[in-house]
Amino acid sequence: MKWHPKNIKKSDVEKLPDSQKHYVDKVGKGEYLLMRSPEKFVNHSCNPNTKMKNHCDVAVRYIRKGEEITTNYGKSNLIPFKCKCGSKNCKKTIK
Repeated sequence: MKWHPKNIKKSDVEKLPDSQKHYVDKVGKGEYLLMRSPEKFVNHSCNPNTKMKNHCDVAVRYIRKGEEITTNYGKSNLIPFKCKCGSKNCKKTIK
């Protein structure tokens, strides 16, 4: 799946409502990406079935019909959150 994030500045991030900040990744000093459709609907898993490569989600294993597409958010997400993926290697908190 090809991603189409929007490059935004810190001043833009600060203007976003909290509900939208969950779709922001910090990618460098003062550099942020605002995730849009379809990438904003890809949820986190500590045992993901895709990985991001060149702004695309690439399958790392067979994905069954009806299975949710997941990726590992790593350390780029702006707002820390409790992980509830349920995998054996779950990190519990993503920050």
